[in-house]
Amino acid sequence: MWDAVSATRAGIQGGAAHCHCVMAGTAIEMADGSTQPIECFEGGERVRTLTGDARVMAVHRATLGVTRRVIEMKGSYGRSLFISDDHPFWTHFEDDGVQMQWWGTYNFSHYLVDKCSDARATCEIDAQVLRFDVPNTHATVDGWRHVRPIYHAMSPDTPLFHLQVDAGGSYIAEGFVVSSYADDDECLGMRWEVERRDDRFEQFMQRLMPS
Repeated sequence: MWDAVSATRAGIQGGAAHCHCVMAGTAIEMADGSTQPIECFEGGERVRTLTGDARVMAVHRATLGVTRRVIEMKGSYGRSLFISDDHPFWTHFEDDGVQMQWWGTYNFSHYLVDKCSDARATCEIDAQVLRFDVPNTHATVDGWRHVRPIYHAMSPDTPLFHLQVDAGGSYIAEGFVVSSYADDDECLGMRWEVERRDDRFEQFMQRLMPS
């Protein structure tokens, strides 16, 4: 059971050296369809994931560093996700003629460093290497979206944030499905379909629309 003591122990953790991250101000979809900026999380909140809902177990803070860059992913209604280029996205691709859904990353080298250095990274099947010069197909709350990353030069001291959830291995940032220490058992066989849209999707999109 979540309480104030466990929130203090597993809540905000600074100095995470090995985590995929998003920038402050990123809207995270909550389980009830509302959104909350990632820097406002304290632990214990419920968010929407690839497989359903999950509880936030920890909020990690890190800096960009010199071995990765921030990319901008254009989403719906003119909103953008600013995220470290090693952060895996739930992606649709073709492998030897077979249509696949699995994690994909734009910075595979840093992804491997994270995987080897962080005990929380339990996914044995590696993420797909994504090309940065062509659009890739990513899962979003309004279906599959073809997006090409835009790279931004930012200071190595740029603060970044990441959520660790207790189930589902993912969360939804600015409408994109991104990884949260996913493991194979949670994600193998999962399929993200446009039909997943529901009332929470409509609420989420209304909040993203400019006033």
